[in-house]
Amino acid sequence: MGRNERWTTFVPIDASAFDSENASKLLGRPLIRLWFDDDAGITVQVYAAGTFIGELTLPGDDADATEADLEFTNKLESFGVLTRSQRSALLKRMANANGPREWTLEHGFEELLELPYSMPLPTEASETDLLRLLPESALVLEPNEIAGAKTEARKPKATVASKPPPKESWSEGERATLELHCEYWLMIFSLNNWKLYHRYKRHLRADQRPDVDELCNAIGMGADHEVPRRVESILARIWNAEDWDKIIRDPQLVDGDDDVWQAWLARVSA
Repeated sequence: MGRNERWTTFVPIDASAFDSENASKLLGRPLIRLWFDDDAGITVQVYAAGTFIGELTLPGDDADATEADLEFTNKLESFGVLTRSQRSALLKRMANANGPREWTLEHGFEELLELPYSMPLPTEASETDLLRLLPESALVLEPNEIAGAKTEARKPKATVASKPPPKESWSEGERATLELHCEYWLMIFSLNNWKLYHRYKRHLRADQRPDVDELCNAIGMGADHEVPRRVESILARIWNAEDWDKIIRDPQLVDGDDDVWQAWLARVSA
């Protein structure tokens, strides 16, 4: 769809069959997958040499970069995805409480990386539609080259800094907080509010952040029985990073002003 001295951009014709890990191996280059949403912002997933490196979601919750963010952006610099000056500029944006959202929604991330194409397109577009919309584009790899090719054993995953082991036991008070988080996801969460979603992601290791999307997918598919297990798994890994009881009771965790939300505020204020 576009290229310059650093990047070539493309859209998978069949996104559901596109194997990002295998594609990064076949191309012999780092591969970035970008998802853009006018409400949620941008999700950036990075792959290299057949391995998922990690994920960054912007604008996040307009808070300072976490240790996991610093580690991930440093890794992106080592892979050549970011230059040193780009990494510095990105971290400044992430630390600016007044800047990340507007900057992200105006495609500031894509411009920072000098990507040759940033306008979002409909997903699952056919090859015919893509060529009609972008007559200068061309098919560079057949789908079966990406989805079905067999490759040799993958390289070991990149090492990451050691983290405290996941929490294995919960006090009575901690269990009550955990249950409130589960109730929030089952009863309150909507696509109009991503604050808790971003809060979870910012403390998870970059390579574990898709677990929050799997939680949202379970809710979207009506698999409510999976929610408690997924929420507990996520919180067990990030429990010491925040006061999760205070966060779940915060009136600023806004999701609307209807009867459901008022009932929720009464529930957590009790």
